[in-house]
Amino acid sequence: MAPADLASAGFRQAKECAIDAQTLMLARISGSTTALATPFRNRAVDEAAFIRLCNRQIARGTAALFVCGSTGEAAALRPAEQARLIDLAVTVAAGRVPVVAGCGAPDTAAAVDLAITAARQGATALLCAPPPYSRPTQDGIIGHVRAVAHAADLPVLLYDVPGRTGVAIADRTVAELTQRGLIVGIKDAPPTSGARRASAPSAAATSYK
Repeated sequence: MAPADLASAGFRQAKECAIDAQTLMLARISGSTTALATPFRNRAVDEAAFIRLCNRQIARGTAALFVCGSTGEAAALRPAEQARLIDLAVTVAAGRVPVVAGCGAPDTAAAVDLAITAARQGATALLCAPPPYSRPTQDGIIGHVRAVAHAADLPVLLYDVPGRTGVAIADRTVAELTQRGLIVGIKDAPPTSGARRASAPSAAATSYK
């Protein structure tokens, strides 16, 4: 094998080891997790308040920090603000709990950019929902998740939130994403109470409520 091939193989192996470690960290999650709000002061992110919020949640026993999701008003955040919030959460968590970063965006290219940024900032995993408003087909959702997963090389939690995106993710789509190894879990937010996906397609996908 040529030196360049050896270097490439070593790089792929290092990435695979990193992903395995992150997936193992996610596998330890049990109990409740926190979808963090984004505090503001004077029309800017209140970083001191956000740090206090992260520390408070960890001290109270949250199993993971979810940053830049719907509760964090990610749709109203600039990319630089999202990057800074992820960086702060990772710094505060310091390996004590996983940090899951939202990468929701109205188009796949923007979601890929957010996912790459989250990886660079040290996030443990990504929270990926279908693009809102455009209501993609099920094949479109698969393509969207695949692009995000391949771009960032982080474990992906699928986010099914039809009330926000305008489209529900079908069970067959969840099964296909699982079989392809593109997702490691699901955050399921059905429009009605109760678990909509009682018969999970694979034990490999853990449901995160």
